[in-house]
Amino acid sequence: MRRNERNKLFIAGGVFAGALAALIWWNVISIGQAIELTILFVLVCVTAIYAKRTAEIADATKEQAKATKQQADASVKMAEAIDKPIVLPSVAFTHFSEMRASFKNIGRGPALHVEANICHPYFDFEGPLPETVLEVGRGVELCLERTDTELRSHKMFEVITKYQDIYGKWFRCRLTQDEHGQNHLEYKELQKKEDD
Repeated sequence: MRRNERNKLFIAGGVFAGALAALIWWNVISIGQAIELTILFVLVCVTAIYAKRTAEIADATKEQAKATKQQADASVKMAEAIDKPIVLPSVAFTHFSEMRASFKNIGRGPALHVEANICHPYFDFEGPLPETVLEVGRGVELCLERTDTELRSHKMFEVITKYQDIYGKWFRCRLTQDEHGQNHLEYKELQKKEDD
């Protein structure tokens, strides 16, 4: 019991005892009634202290539950951030007659349902990769044959890779090359698979 609570209880007890003594002195109540009132006073004080302690415990439990939920949410977000896969595409040409596109998971979590879309005037691919699940550090390669027999260089292309993490979130990695042969890489978390 805190010191200020003890002081309040002591003052209330003193006031109550003084009032009882005055009532007995003026013959308003008997000694038996005074004893009954004293027992009732003690019970009321104990009940009030118990109710206050219960309310304090309930408040502390609510605060602890709130803190635990915030910590759990933060842990989930941290785990999601740590476990994100990053499927990095790369492209190489063999004498302009063959395109080799490789896809490697350089992230920290497995990539699921991996699919690619390759746009190039002489090479084209759309659909799931031969391995649709890429564990961390694993890669897969596509080898595309050129359909056009005229050997001309065309530097511009776009490779879009879409995949999910273990939490069901979709991601997109876009690799583009401009007419000057400069590569540009863009990584993005999607709201849903169809987002672009």
